[in-house]
Amino acid sequence: QEALTGEAAGVPKSVTWVADTLDADISAKENCLFSGTDLVYGKCHGVVMKSGAETEIGKIAKALTETEDTSSPLQEKLDAFGDFLTNIITVICAACWAINIPKFAKKGMALTGKDTNTWAVWGKGAMYFFKIAIVLAVAAIPEGLPAVVTTCLALGTRRLAKKNALIRHLPAVETLGCTSIICSDKTGTLTTNQMSVQKVLLVDVKGDQGLIELDVEGITYAPT
Repeated sequence: QEALTGEAAGVPKSVTWVADTLDADISAKENCLFSGTDLVYGKCHGVVMKSGAETEIGKIAKALTETEDTSSPLQEKLDAFGDFLTNIITVICAACWAINIPKFAKKGMALTGKDTNTWAVWGKGAMYFFKIAIVLAVAAIPEGLPAVVTTCLALGTRRLAKKNALIRHLPAVETLGCTSIICSDKTGTLTTNQMSVQKVLLVDVKGDQGLIELDVEGITYAPT
């Protein structure tokens, strides 16, 4: 059941009754064979209980496809900064428009060429200062911030590439750059789950060399 549990050791199966078979843990299902696993020896007759995405390996595949994308700390900080900046710009622009309310009539008359103040003239001045507030809001947006962040992450990717670290997604640079220790378990994650010989030493019984070291070629060893 290595494909499901990561353990390479064989698991004996029997017709032992297991309470709540469908809800029991994989290791407790001694009376079940699972799709995607290998039968080492023996034979049996069974009844198919689950198929497709309902099998244990199907549930794993389904869970992998349904994973939600999470934001990195950098993305969360940028989003928070964007919200903060939006609120600040809104307040400043609203204040800029409100401060100029007494000037609406005068500006409206200057734009329309009329000497009397009417609602139409006042509205013309209000629209003029509203446009100024919009221009101020657009000018306050840091348009170069995304380009600066992307450039910094790209430079980080180059530095990590020099240390044989392959980065597929730029936001991962910020998280990986702060990593000092990676803890991992289960054979197959960082290893190949195959026996390998690094060095061969033979005892020199007839001679006086003590141990004889042999050169090893290849990267794996097949015990069969």
